[in-house]
Amino acid sequence: MARRSSAAERRADEGDRVSIRDMAVYAAPISASYLLLGPTWNIVPVIYSKYFGLELTAVALVVLLARLFDAVTDPLIGFLSDRHRMSGGQRRLWVISGGLLTAVSAYLLFYPPLQPTFSYYLALSFVFYLSFTIMEIPHTTWGAEIAQSYKKRSRIFSFRSAAIYVGYILYVAVPLLPIYESPEFTPAILRDVALVGAGLMILMLIPLLRVRPGRPWTGEQRRAGGFREAIFSNAALIFRNRPLRIVIAAFFFFNLSLGMYIGLYLIFLDSYLGIGEKYAIIMIWANSSAFVSTYLWAQSLKVFSKTFIWTFGSITYVTAIAAHAIIEPGAQWWNVMAFMILVQISLASFYVVVPAILGDVADYGELKFKRVCGGVYFALYALTAKFSMAAGISLGLAIAGNFGVDPSAAALSESGIRGLRLGLTILPACIGLITIGFIFMMPIDERRHKVIRARLERRSSRQLHCETA
Repeated sequence: MARRSSAAERRADEGDRVSIRDMAVYAAPISASYLLLGPTWNIVPVIYSKYFGLELTAVALVVLLARLFDAVTDPLIGFLSDRHRMSGGQRRLWVISGGLLTAVSAYLLFYPPLQPTFSYYLALSFVFYLSFTIMEIPHTTWGAEIAQSYKKRSRIFSFRSAAIYVGYILYVAVPLLPIYESPEFTPAILRDVALVGAGLMILMLIPLLRVRPGRPWTGEQRRAGGFREAIFSNAALIFRNRPLRIVIAAFFFFNLSLGMYIGLYLIFLDSYLGIGEKYAIIMIWANSSAFVSTYLWAQSLKVFSKTFIWTFGSITYVTAIAAHAIIEPGAQWWNVMAFMILVQISLASFYVVVPAILGDVADYGELKFKRVCGGVYFALYALTAKFSMAAGISLGLAIAGNFGVDPSAAALSESGIRGLRLGLTILPACIGLITIGFIFMMPIDERRHKVIRARLERRSSRQLHCETA
């Protein structure tokens, strides 16, 4: 039995010969998609209110409806991309189609041809987020299929993580170019962001045609994903997969904590510390540091396990969040930036290992339930991130508002300062500790994943032998 397992493991490793070039080409389009996604969180709503005359309540309603729209489209795209993959198709088609649609819809959303109405903003938001989902979920799932080995899968996602930070850096850096009179975002600058993102998207999508599609599915896997079976069994496949429940729970609490921190950070810089004009510089340095750290996290995986890296990154994150409590008005802005750099470096560890861990969980689900549901799992992962992030932002702002925080006031009251510290540091740090507790429960390590992969390879070999007999 040991010899058979070793042979299966060798066959799996032989199928994981993915070059550095292929990893870079696979990850590159994500820099364009996140360059276009970044402004939709906090810049586009302000533009539609300040320059296009929409009421803040209307803008807030669009943001809320867009999140509800994601609750429908994320699982749907995950399910459809799984169906297409199991029928012999490739996720590459989804990525390229979604990328092109994202570029076009971003331009129309960022720079509308006429004075936009509420209906225009709502419709283009729906089209943009649907286009982004069509690209994002199949792309993440594809990364877990390009390689199946425990280490190589993490390395692939380290490239993807680096591409995300490149997109964030470009998005924040465009207004700082000397061709603009002011670094403040305007519709014209937002249009240029869309043009840069669209051009970069087209350039990055073309080389994808040469990246390997992933391992072929066998006959049993193609038959396993019927429509009726999918409708009635997807929930069971999710809730009966204990490692999946653990990953999703950990990721929920992490994003809830991060949302509270992100939602109050600009208020913290501007209304409390009085250095709001340093926001762009701080974020460029923080994201650049995180970009470099993705390589270091990937290298550390040669020595440490994914769960160890996830735990270490979580501890760093909680420490950096809690450390904001000691920052007082008058602090030098570069000292403040140091804590944000630590936060972003710790986030980079999550982007490297968590999708790779979810790929391992998908392997476990395939082995136990004899059904490929990687797209559904990654759709649940994406939906959890969006929902918990939005909940965290809302919770943080609600806490600050109940304590009397007023961003338009000249200074914060004593009560407002307490509320800001509670919503920015104390509660996010405590919630972050819950994440660490779930990580300790994760049952799949490198040894167990090798066993899973070996059994899947033996099953695949038997099925191919039956098909050719």
